Amino acid sequence: MSSNTIYYVYAYLRSKDSKTAKAGTPYYIGKGTGYRAYGRHRNKPTDKSRIIFLETNLTNLGANALERRMISWYGRKDLGTGILNNLTDGGDGTTGAIRTASHNKKISVANLNKPKSDKAKQNMSLNHANVSGENNPNAQHWKITSPDGVDYIIHGALGLFCNQHGLNRNKVSALARGTHSPKKGIYSKWQAVLL
Repeated sequence: MSSNTIYYVYAYLRSKDSKTAKAGTPYYIGKGTGYRAYGRHRNKPTDKSRIIFLETNLTNLGANALERRMISWYGRKDLGTGILNNLTDGGDGTTGAIRTASHNKKISVANLNKPKSDKAKQNMSLNHANVSGENNPNAQHWKITSPDGVDYIIHGALGLFCNQHGLNRNKVSALARGTHSPKKGIYSKWQAVLL
């Protein structure tokens, strides 16, 4: 198994019928690596036979896509669209999470009051460095052509490239997506393509 295909998508299955779903149907869909499906999780079943792997040997991108598709397929209870206890749409991040203003305030206060040791700060810095730019498996690839015809291939560091060349990242991204086509000015002289 390649180091790029270490991800999987798993499901936790119901042990008995509920008001909205039958026994054996999933109540939670997740993505992980290693021991994640069996690790600490508030929804984890006590019976390990009710933890199934929907797909293994996936890339991060593939696992994110499959997790989102499965959550969309079964639907979320909190949105009234289905049978899952998932609180987000899946994939990396918290897309689709419903947060109240009081919940957001609690998180903010908790983060402000939580002191971080120098070791924790160093680890966060290292973790961020490992997933940014070229090391980010979800990074987008760009081909940028300067006004003098020089081609640049950018992998996940569009903001850095734009800062180095005095460009606005959002405008260059819009150029590449075809949502911005200036008739004059600096951006009319640059070309950008999302690969």
